[in-house]
Amino acid sequence: MLIRLLVVYWVIADIALYVIRIRRVEKGSGISVIKKTPAWKHVVYILLFPLFFPFSLALLLRSKCKSAFYKNRPRPLPKKLRKYMQSDCVLDERNHTVSIAEYNYMHNTNYSLDDVYGKGYMESLPENERETIMKQIATCGKLKIQDDLPDTLYTRASVALGRGIVDGDFDEFESLLSNQVKNINYKSRTITGKSEVLEYWKGWRTRYVETKNVQWFEVAHSNYYSNTCLLLENMIVLFIIHDGLIAMTIMSPRMLNGMVGHKGDLLDCPLELDSIRPCLTKIKDPSEAFENESSENRIPCLTCGTPSEDLYWYHSLFKGGIHGFSGLVSVCPHCNNVVEYDPIVRYRRAE
Repeated sequence: MLIRLLVVYWVIADIALYVIRIRRVEKGSGISVIKKTPAWKHVVYILLFPLFFPFSLALLLRSKCKSAFYKNRPRPLPKKLRKYMQSDCVLDERNHTVSIAEYNYMHNTNYSLDDVYGKGYMESLPENERETIMKQIATCGKLKIQDDLPDTLYTRASVALGRGIVDGDFDEFESLLSNQVKNINYKSRTITGKSEVLEYWKGWRTRYVETKNVQWFEVAHSNYYSNTCLLLENMIVLFIIHDGLIAMTIMSPRMLNGMVGHKGDLLDCPLELDSIRPCLTKIKDPSEAFENESSENRIPCLTCGTPSEDLYWYHSLFKGGIHGFSGLVSVCPHCNNVVEYDPIVRYRRAE
């Protein structure tokens, strides 16, 4: 009787092995793969696999149970990775790292880090980390307004657009738009007209906010033009206001070239023309500078509104230690201010 049971078990285990092998290869090619397997390997599989089948089955069941448990909840990071990541990082259903705030916002849940890593996890973190995490949880998906912003039309415009994007109420933003308002999408296109610009931002909300592809919204001060702006994760919205109404909105990456990482942050102070003049070379033929791009649909003068194609454009070459940085610089012919610095290449200087 025992031998019969053992034979039945051996047969079932070997059948399971070949079913698994067939299912693990591309559909329709499983049988051909097995046929190409040398005979001696078949013998080894048939004789030895049943010995390991119980362990394989246990591991499979453990994996299935784990997947079922974490189907609709955040997963903990493996211990070996935690020391390299932020304390509030978890894994989502795609095994992508996200903060616990981002996970809850994306899935309309309310999990805590203690739910993921065990009771007492939050208390084990330093106080400053706990405060940062709680602030992120409180502001993710909501409009954050920086403290001590000046009470100006730029602040009002930033708040109005931010609330429109987050809450869907664009009434105040619409009331601030001039009839001939322009919206510049950096290096892309310019939209003109009150209704057209309003529809663009409503569509932007539909594409990026309702789908929760964008999660962080903040009204903040930009030293780049000494006024309030709106931050949308890695994007920034700057304003030009004339006669009490928004004449222009500029939608741009906050970092004009994050890969180069040299003074291209539109929250930082702009370059001073007098200090960089020796590093500039006037561009005579725009086609040689912009290649497949254009001087249009870029940052206009944020003081007088002169469009980017009417600015003076220069090649720039900044030397710093063993590295140098080349790029493009635009200067307003009326205000004599540096308008845009677009870093293009970081290179190693010859010894």
